[in-house]
Amino acid sequence: MKKVTISIEYEEEKIKALKHFLKQKDEKDIAEKLVDTIESLYKKTVPVNVREYIEATTDGSSKTAK
Repeated sequence: MKKVTISIEYEEEKIKALKHFLKQKDEKDIAEKLVDTIESLYKKTVPVNVREYIEATTDGSSKTAK
């Protein structure tokens, strides 16, 4: 599936703090966490039949769980 870039504005000091504490916890970086969050939102918001249709009509390079 073709990917797009999403750009958001957020307070610099909060981003610095988030990066710091994610690194301390050996967590994923911010981009990976945001992708996880968007995927979760997608699964909660988009009906299963629509997700299945999207999967069936794309090249299948990005699998979405039901």
